[in-house]
Amino acid sequence: MQLTLLISAIASLAAVASAADCAGRLGSKPNMDLWWTAREAACKGDSKSFNDPRVGINWVGNKPDTQLCWDATENMFNQCIKNGYRAGYYNKDGTTLRVERKFK
Repeated sequence: MQLTLLISAIASLAAVASAADCAGRLGSKPNMDLWWTAREAACKGDSKSFNDPRVGINWVGNKPDTQLCWDATENMFNQCIKNGYRAGYYNKDGTTLRVERKFK
């Protein structure tokens, strides 16, 4: 039973780890402190979006559970935003999460 749960948990993390799609190569790398603050607000709040003049986080479809929101946004930040892309996308079970840099 415990082995089955462990395998299931690892499979879930693997799905999140490779799920982000990146778009809009900007080249410049932002200060990530604002992004981590925005993630906390977006994933803990009841709204379907978080918008700041510099950062946007939103989803279409059902709001993801808190853990999925944290994992998916972390993946998009690390894979896309930190590497100079304008946006990152993550799709799972009818929900699309999107993060976006709103300035260059």
